[in-house]
Amino acid sequence: MNSAAQIIGKRGVSVLLFPEGGRAPEGLREFKEGAAFIAIRAGVPIVPMALVGMRPLLPMGSIHIRSGRTVLRIGRPIVTAGMKPGDREELTHRLYKEIADLISGNSNSA
Repeated sequence: MNSAAQIIGKRGVSVLLFPEGGRAPEGLREFKEGAAFIAIRAGVPIVPMALVGMRPLLPMGSIHIRSGRTVLRIGRPIVTAGMKPGDREELTHRLYKEIADLISGNSNSA
């Protein structure tokens, strides 16, 4: 993860990570800390995003995406400048809350 953070920081590339580590039958699974760790080490912001409406289009156990409509909700970037790797748990909890709010429609998206 350290080398990924270095590459992201040096090259200024955007990376899409799914902090759940997998899908859940309903709701959100607990987030893993890897995305927060990488963002902190790279010194880049995290942009919370939620893809709403995918469950009917990609049911659990299926590998085929069905036709339909989804909504991509994008939250405000969370600045990680000045954070230390020890802050990753707090950042992970904040990211979880932001994404849960985006899913429920209770967020001030960007």
